[in-house]
Amino acid sequence: MDPSPIAAATRSAGGASLVLPADPSIERGEKSPASAANSAISDSEMVRRRVVHSPPRARSSKEVCSSSTEFTPSPRRQAGRGTPPGDLGVNLSQLHRGGILDLAAVLLVASGLLLLALILLTVAMMRLRATTRELEQALGEQSGSRDRAGLLLAVASAVNSSLGLSEVLHVAVTQAGRLMGAVAGAMYLVAPGKAEMRRQAEYNLTHNARGAGRKLDEEPLRSVIAAARPLVVPLDADHAPGLEGGGHPTHVLVVPVQRSGQLMGAFELYLPAPRDLTDDQIDLLQGVAAQAAIAISHAQLFQAQEENALTDELTKLPNRRALAQRFLEEMQRARRHHKSMAFLMVDIDHFKLVNDTYGHLQGDAVLAELAKILVAGKRESDVCARYGGEEFGLILHETNETGAMTLAERIRAKVQAATFPGGLKVTISIGVASTDDESMFTSLIERADQALYAAKQAGRNAVRTADMRTVSSRRE
Repeated sequence: MDPSPIAAATRSAGGASLVLPADPSIERGEKSPASAANSAISDSEMVRRRVVHSPPRARSSKEVCSSSTEFTPSPRRQAGRGTPPGDLGVNLSQLHRGGILDLAAVLLVASGLLLLALILLTVAMMRLRATTRELEQALGEQSGSRDRAGLLLAVASAVNSSLGLSEVLHVAVTQAGRLMGAVAGAMYLVAPGKAEMRRQAEYNLTHNARGAGRKLDEEPLRSVIAAARPLVVPLDADHAPGLEGGGHPTHVLVVPVQRSGQLMGAFELYLPAPRDLTDDQIDLLQGVAAQAAIAISHAQLFQAQEENALTDELTKLPNRRALAQRFLEEMQRARRHHKSMAFLMVDIDHFKLVNDTYGHLQGDAVLAELAKILVAGKRESDVCARYGGEEFGLILHETNETGAMTLAERIRAKVQAATFPGGLKVTISIGVASTDDESMFTSLIERADQALYAAKQAGRNAVRTADMRTVSSRRE
């Protein structure tokens, strides 16, 4: 085979060589008929073979465009050598590295978006929690407000269920103590014209417990009055009342009761240990005190009206109706504490003679003066009333027969020694009845009246006591 370029043309496509026979016309620069006829076939065949056998490689847009129109062999192909196997590996490696970089970039962007999403989610959760806490707090405050309103309504209903002052005070202090879990409690009212309070109602305290009176300028009231709000104050041994369950409280929660800026009294709620009050508890206690103040004011007004109806106009003592009410109250108290009680029936000797001799005005003056002597001679806890006409009655609180006789004799002696208006000298007779038998309490007035009759029969200006063991014999 002639090695001349004219004699043989070498074409390389995908590592394969095409050898064409020499044509004399070609050597002369002319195209032979076979060459001319086959030129179109050869060109298309060459393009097909090049596409099939050439190795894949990255090409630019210009190469892609030019390859579609013309075929230009590389120098290696012109030299008749195939594509080295290393070129394919290099191209695949470059493609692999490029793919890894693209994947890393995608993962980096995705990680950034995920992190941003987590941050946004965390912020949203924090806001949601804050909103939830605010909602729970609002619901709790609303629920607490409803509870406080319910408690105040219950207290208001309880303390306004009666117009009796003693009952109102007892209900008020027990309701306040129940709300605070106190072991005992007491209700104090300001004594008119005095810088002190007196205990008017209590629960779970021993009988005649210490602290019946509280001075306004001493503890435990001084700190509370200065602060004008509920306070927990320590109690010393001199001021701590005894508890029914035994022992003495160490601290007291004092709640001032005021109306229109005027101090009316105070609750004392006894605690076994100190306690810090929350704002809600202070508000609740002040609400209870306000309701109690209204109820106490109404009860005091009603009491004043009752006193006008239950007071003897001449002597200013309770009348017979009031005496009956107080006797019932004292009888219930004696039964509750298992104590004795006594009753004195007092009558002026020969009072009709005074009226007939000196007139009824002089007789009225004698009655008024005797009332003063009886009030001065009795104890503070005792009740003195005008029973009717020239008769008076005294209820003696927790008094046995000996004590009742002693008091009666002292009063009789004072009357005998006194000089009445107009220079008159007057004597009295007294009947005494006393018992600790609860079944006999209702018969005390009747038995005292019988003893009075016995004193009259004995010559007047005398004291006689009823024998509570005998069967009652009504006075004719």
